[in-house]
Amino acid sequence: MCISSSASFTLAVLLAALGAASIGKARQRIELLFACIPLIFAIQQFAEGLIWVSMGNLSLYRLRTDLAYFYLFVAESVWPVLIPLALLLPERDRVRRNILRMLLIIGIFTSLYLAFYLFTYSVGVTVADCHIRYMQHQHSPYHIMASLPYLFAILAPFWVSGIRGMYRLAVALTLSYLAAKVLYDRDFVSAWCFFAAVISGFIYWIFASGNGAAQGLQQLNNHDKYENR
Repeated sequence: MCISSSASFTLAVLLAALGAASIGKARQRIELLFACIPLIFAIQQFAEGLIWVSMGNLSLYRLRTDLAYFYLFVAESVWPVLIPLALLLPERDRVRRNILRMLLIIGIFTSLYLAFYLFTYSVGVTVADCHIRYMQHQHSPYHIMASLPYLFAILAPFWVSGIRGMYRLAVALTLSYLAAKVLYDRDFVSAWCFFAAVISGFIYWIFASGNGAAQGLQQLNNHDKYENR
């Protein structure tokens, strides 16, 4: 698989549309953060598209470096917090909420740890094997991304969530992690974020489908209204 600026920009446009549509179908405020996930992936992919465009142009070195920091900050520090929080907000099952709270705490500490290393050491960007390769000095880029706390914060919430159809996202994201790790280990950050961005488009189906997925959110909402009576 070869990723390029065209692939990143095309995916960004598609996800922006799906994200906007998902937000439009959100029925309560507690669903908005979950609905925004494709839109945030769109911004991240657009940033990587700009990194592609800047490669080989010395005059854009500063821009490329700033974009690399932004991209890695989203990948390493935003997602570990945003994902468990986005799934915690609409969840109404007490046991699931408690588990998601623990995952959110793990995500917050992981986010702070990775942000510290990201902004403490320099970041390099290069193109290798048709992928953007991010080089974070003083520590291994793919080791950080593959760390157990990070994986817990990113993957576990999808397995824990009570939203109907979420298990499909959980399976797809887990398989995408394994594929990126096995096939694109040295370019893991870029590869897995690209795979996850594609999969995030499924969130629109959760909001839009009339065949059961959307009912998962609706059932959570109905349960919430019943408890508030």
